[in-house]
Amino acid sequence: MENIRLVENEIVSKKTREIINEYLLYLDSGNRSKQTTLKYSYVLEDFFGAVDKAINELDAEDVLEYIYTGLKGLKDTTISGVLSSLSAFFKYCQKKGYIEKEKKLIKKRWKPKLKKALPRSITESNFAKLRVYIQTLPLRDRLLVELTYATACRVGELQKIDVEDIDLENRTISITGKGNIMRKANFDVTCQFLLDEYLKNHPTEKKPTPLFLSNRNKRLSKRAISHIFKKISEDLGIKLTPHMLRHTRATAQYEQGAPINYIKNFLGHKSISTTLIYTKIGIKRLDKLYRKCME
Repeated sequence: MENIRLVENEIVSKKTREIINEYLLYLDSGNRSKQTTLKYSYVLEDFFGAVDKAINELDAEDVLEYIYTGLKGLKDTTISGVLSSLSAFFKYCQKKGYIEKEKKLIKKRWKPKLKKALPRSITESNFAKLRVYIQTLPLRDRLLVELTYATACRVGELQKIDVEDIDLENRTISITGKGNIMRKANFDVTCQFLLDEYLKNHPTEKKPTPLFLSNRNKRLSKRAISHIFKKISEDLGIKLTPHMLRHTRATAQYEQGAPINYIKNFLGHKSISTTLIYTKIGIKRLDKLYRKCME
């Protein structure tokens, strides 16, 4: 287990710190990302530093006052995120008996109503530029871009791929998604060819063997993957991220008639409501096309 940031600030009472840190260790052991655990650490430290009460003495008024004072002037997205973090912690405390189960500390109406932004895709012209440009890239980087689009993987999922996860003959990869949920992803013949070439000179002494390696033969970090995409963005003069490729792939599938449930499983979404946003993108594109035809 890697080191995590525990709450040590003495402005928070010792007993409260113990419960918070117990919760943070629980999150860390449950395959939550380090960023998520770190966010909870700061949120809970700030809240209990502002609200000078024991956990079992908290009431809804304390949370409401914190919203009006501690969160004043912050963006709606930030406020919503803080309240979600607090809500998850309170549920844990109720489960453990630190807070009475019938207590309702956060009311639904207090959360700002957020508009769901439509995922950004790459335009057809920029995608064509990208296709030409990646022919000039080193083999590893070209494979990285091609595989990102073919499988619609998240950065963290790409980074975790091992050579042993790949079935070259059947053109499938076992992907470890959020919460360590496994799914299969297919890739095309281009990726199959690139993988075959790439693996010819790939060191395989250690098992499992990371697919994407740095110059020092270490697993390529998420930061390094993002940097590769940033360099491509700068060279082409376009906005490009791995997540944009993921959205571009999902949008293309929807517009080609793939069932929404298939896209949900393909992307590794837990809820169909997350995937349904692609139906809005399709409608938005049709509307644009209609308006263009009417000009």
